[in-house]
Order: sequence, then C-alpha cells, then structure tokens
Amino acid sequence: MIIFRTNASSSSGIGHLARCRRLAIFLKKNGIGYGIHYPLPLPLTQAYLKKSTDYELEYPNSSQRVGKIISLPIYPELTNKELNYIINTLKNYNK
Repeated sequence: MIIFRTNASSSSGIGHLARCRRLAIFLKKNGIGYGIHYPLPLPLTQAYLKKSTDYELEYPNSSQRVGKIISLPIYPELTNKELNYIINTLKNYNK
C-alpha cells in the first residue's frame, strides 16, 4: 500500500492527488494492477449513507484519505518473477 501524504516542504508543486493519479497511470501502462482507496468518503457510500451534509466535520479522517492510498497487488499466488517485476518497475518510477 502506498499512501500519499501532503508534504509542505515539497518543491515539486504537485499535490498528493496528482501524484496518486500519476502513479496509477504509470502502473497501468506497465501492466500492474492497483486499487485506489477510497474513491469516495465512506459516509457518502451506500453502506454508510447518512443524512448529514457536513461529513468533513463529522468524519475528518475519511475525507482526508480520499484518493490518497494506492494498494499494490500482493497476494500468496504472486510469483517471485511477478513480485520482482513490480518492485523493479516501482524503483524506476520517476527516474
């Protein structure tokens, strides 16, 4: 799992959501599956739907994490060759 945090000292000027999207495009181009967590704040999903209109105040952690977490494919059936491909591809990201 990769979590994009806001870095006030970053001189790149690229926000965490843009970095997350850029990495997602890179992974897709290289044939690596991924998942973006959470595309919507949990209170706005059907499972948690609530009448509140101020979810950012009531659920600050949920709204702060929207689109900032990418999950990588890691599971028991993943071969060493596939795992090494993912690792080496990520090492070459942004070079």
